[in-house]
Amino acid sequence: MRCYYDLLGVPKNVESAELRKAYYKMSLQWHPDKNVSHSEDTTNIFQQIQEAYRVLSDPQERAWYDSHRAQILQSGGQKAQMGSAAGYEEERVDVFQYFTRSCFQGFDDGETGFYTVYRKVFQDITDEEVKAAEFANEYDSSPSEEDADLGARNGKGNLRSYPTFGSMESAYSEVVAPFYQFWEVFQTKKNYTWVEKYDVRCAESRAERRAMDCENRRLRNAAKKKRNEEIRQLVAFVKRRDKRVAAERERIQLAGEEAQARTKHLAKQARQRNAAQLAEAWNEELSFGGIAAQWQDVFEAELARLEAELDGASPRSNEVREAESPGVSADELEDVNSLYCLACDKTFASANAKANHESSKKHRKQVELLRQVLLEEQEVVKLKGHEYTENGADSDAKSSTSETDLVAGVASVKLTKRAKKAQRKRLKEAAKLNSVDLSDKQPVENKDPEECRTTDSGSTPGPQNPSSNQSRLPEAEAKSTISLACETCAADFPSRNQLFAHLKQTGHATLKPVALKNQTAKAKRTVRSKR
Repeated sequence: MRCYYDLLGVPKNVESAELRKAYYKMSLQWHPDKNVSHSEDTTNIFQQIQEAYRVLSDPQERAWYDSHRAQILQSGGQKAQMGSAAGYEEERVDVFQYFTRSCFQGFDDGETGFYTVYRKVFQDITDEEVKAAEFANEYDSSPSEEDADLGARNGKGNLRSYPTFGSMESAYSEVVAPFYQFWEVFQTKKNYTWVEKYDVRCAESRAERRAMDCENRRLRNAAKKKRNEEIRQLVAFVKRRDKRVAAERERIQLAGEEAQARTKHLAKQARQRNAAQLAEAWNEELSFGGIAAQWQDVFEAELARLEAELDGASPRSNEVREAESPGVSADELEDVNSLYCLACDKTFASANAKANHESSKKHRKQVELLRQVLLEEQEVVKLKGHEYTENGADSDAKSSTSETDLVAGVASVKLTKRAKKAQRKRLKEAAKLNSVDLSDKQPVENKDPEECRTTDSGSTPGPQNPSSNQSRLPEAEAKSTISLACETCAADFPSRNQLFAHLKQTGHATLKPVALKNQTAKAKRTVRSKR
């Protein structure tokens, strides 16, 4: 059986007008009345021409013929009009026989070598696809978007230029990489119309035709998917055994390791260079007497202290160690004291650093807080008629004088909520500690019976006084007025811990002659008697 297009002598994309002219011409040429000598052959050919024109002139018949032309021509036209695949055998390469190591011998370009065998296999698949595409009439019309993408991916304008497998010596970037890039996403060009189950021309209704077409499309897609998976699995099998791919992978791995080693080496050099620059800058500071030189003595002293503690030496306060050190003069001690901030309990490296600190907002708040505490203590002493001992008065005078000098010139600063909360907390802790110290250190034999009765009567519950809550705060503030100075050597200390450590080491601890709590109670009794 001849193709209808070849029988009429027209191309596959012929228009209706050209088809009519070709049919008229062929009819005049092969009409039986004009060929009397060969009447039987002429009649047969003329009937085929009429059938060809009848099919190609109907759009639906022509579309169906174009999609089934391959099996119609191979089966000789028998049963093809019913949409059956009977009598048609697909021309396809059996790829399953190449999924084994026994199909080739050695990885070379010999007759039975790896590259020769699989180069021929993929060339046969390419010829099969090109032939199927020609039957499907894909190259007579404009390519689809999918074909354009595949052609651009291959760097080719024509899809018939399938990438070749190459040889053992083929370059990876020019041959091997494009080959696997194309074949790993292989899509067959066969339409697989021979697997259709129904002939849509025999449908009696539109709904039946749609159902037939849907089932036929499902069968075609399943056949295409199966063929695509077969080819892709073969490509994956070949790629895993391709020595060219293994060599490229090893080359990339070595390049990555070299880049990583080079990066580590450069990082090491950068760290060494930075360390050298820091050491040079430190030595330069030491030579010119900068900040590093000022702190070097502090670092060495701290290191010596830590070493002494590790050796088992008893801990000593900084003031006692400096006072007993034979190498430290009074001028040096005075310089250290001038760099010390009493309000913030900090020591600075230079006078400029201390000046910057004194101009800060945090320092001003701390000074204002300390000033208010001192003023409240003075008011409590004045209201309660409390008289300090001579040593205590001298110590308080020194403290008030130093604090007055410290807060001179400081502008009034409004305390924040956090500062007020810290102030109340300090007053409560000081009152608690003073009450404990006085109860432990007060001699029992110095109390007179009248004071004992007053104390006992003050501890018994009585009627609630509305102003009792207001009078408790001055009492707590009065309890907190404990001087942080040694009564024996008159040495001042910034904290209670350092004062207690000094008393423990030197044995300067003494008993206070008068208890603050008893004096407060006696003062209250005196005021009441005067009224």
